[in-house]
Amino acid sequence: ESYRKAFNDMANHLQVLKTLAASARRRRPQLEVLEPLIARQVEFDKSLIQIRLDSGLEGVKTALTTNSGRLTLLEIGQAIDRLKQEENILLQQRDQTSQAKAGTTRAILFGGVGLNFLFLGLLFWLIRRDLALRRHTTATLAEANVTLEAKIEERTGQLAKTVEALEIENLERRWGQASVERLYRHGELIINSIAEGVFVVSRRGNLIKFNPAGARMVGWESQDLTGRSLHTILRRVRPDGSPLPWESDPVFLAMKQDRELQGETAALCRKDGVILPVRYGCRPMRDSDKVVGAVLTFVDLSPPRPDR
Repeated sequence: ESYRKAFNDMANHLQVLKTLAASARRRRPQLEVLEPLIARQVEFDKSLIQIRLDSGLEGVKTALTTNSGRLTLLEIGQAIDRLKQEENILLQQRDQTSQAKAGTTRAILFGGVGLNFLFLGLLFWLIRRDLALRRHTTATLAEANVTLEAKIEERTGQLAKTVEALEIENLERRWGQASVERLYRHGELIINSIAEGVFVVSRRGNLIKFNPAGARMVGWESQDLTGRSLHTILRRVRPDGSPLPWESDPVFLAMKQDRELQGETAALCRKDGVILPVRYGCRPMRDSDKVVGAVLTFVDLSPPRPDR
């Protein structure tokens, strides 16, 4: 009964070993050697049991003296030892591989941690730099604002002074313009109150302005005579009777030479064709030391007429 139980246990262990070897997915040379040895040992043991039943213990002793069973057990033990050595070598290789992988994993982990610290340090430096730049920018803006406010105050003060100066200048200009207008009106009154005929001519010899006495003297209206040539009212002829050019006129020569004429006689032509003997004077008009025209005064030398 004990032999049968041992045989069953041995068969179960062998089946477990074969199953484990099959799950490893590779050939087991020592297992291929071990399995026939075990089968031969089992057959030898079974033969010993049969010899025990047939011949008794003496037959068993005789069978055991042949050493065939002992040799098989020795071979089985050697095969098991070699199998254990192979497994131990495989375990060592796997352990070394696991250690290498663990070392690689640790290196990767430590490298990743180092890179994280490096990135964190770089990020911290960038944040500090950004904060420093922000503080510098804020300080610069504050300084610029102070400078700008000072400039604005300065410009505002200058603008206020400029506005005040412009107001004063505008007021003075209005006063000056009013003074000029008053002077102009006074001049107009003075010229209009003169009994002699006063005519203003340009450098080209065109009539610009004349007083009421001059208008009555020539019989022209102001709007009709203004802009006409001086020769319209002042008769100028050559000895042969041809018209005298303006460039040869004594008035033009007086303006050109910047000199006055006094007590000159001439013939004044009225609008109705009547010729009046007159005595005239010419005084050049200057603007910035430049002669721009002349003022002529005419005195009628003809005897008084009944219609005057």
